[in-house]
Amino acid sequence: MPTVCVQAGGDRLDRLVAAHAGVSRREARLLIAQGRVRVAGRVVRIVSRQVRAGSELEIDAAPARPAVGRKAAPVLLHLDPWCVAIAKPAGLLSETDRAGSPSLETEVPALLTAAGERKTAVKLVHRLDAGTSGVIILARTPMAATALGHAFARGDARKTYLALCVGQVREACTVNAPLGRVQGTRQGVVAKGRPAVTHVVPMSTSEQASLVRALPETGRTHQIRV
Repeated sequence: MPTVCVQAGGDRLDRLVAAHAGVSRREARLLIAQGRVRVAGRVVRIVSRQVRAGSELEIDAAPARPAVGRKAAPVLLHLDPWCVAIAKPAGLLSETDRAGSPSLETEVPALLTAAGERKTAVKLVHRLDAGTSGVIILARTPMAATALGHAFARGDARKTYLALCVGQVREACTVNAPLGRVQGTRQGVVAKGRPAVTHVVPMSTSEQASLVRALPETGRTHQIRV
């Protein structure tokens, strides 16, 4: 981790990091949010922190190692006082697992910090599988979390998926097949499972595969995949 010593008068932490690491202010804020900046040996995550003259800064500006199987980073699409919309890449969890793997819950606060936001707490109101890319909305207030949760539960908020499937799908159809646990943990079609309804509309078809638009009426785990 490269170490620099601030000799000049005090300044904001993000400005000092940008100047000494040779990065933009946005990149500096992201480094700070990721815990890669230390002041006097301690990690500081407040981008506006005033640093005293003579303080020792440690800046880890080396590129972060991407998560396994992941080729892109989450992108902030929309931001307002109540919610954020994020483009989640495939390979990133929506919710942090027991192993503490990277997820939207851990990475969105860093995006908000990089955007200059002081309030970075967010709450998931719906999820996408780790291998699925797409837009996810996260609430920024308890009231917004409740309202968005009710919207998804009532069907006022709907999801649309693009899926590539094996075989030819030439006509629109509705898949009505109850889902439940199969062989312990795997999800599959079972007679006494929970209702799962998906409307399927073909978009493009070849001899071996079809690109379809899938509109789930229910929200079961792995509903589109199964």
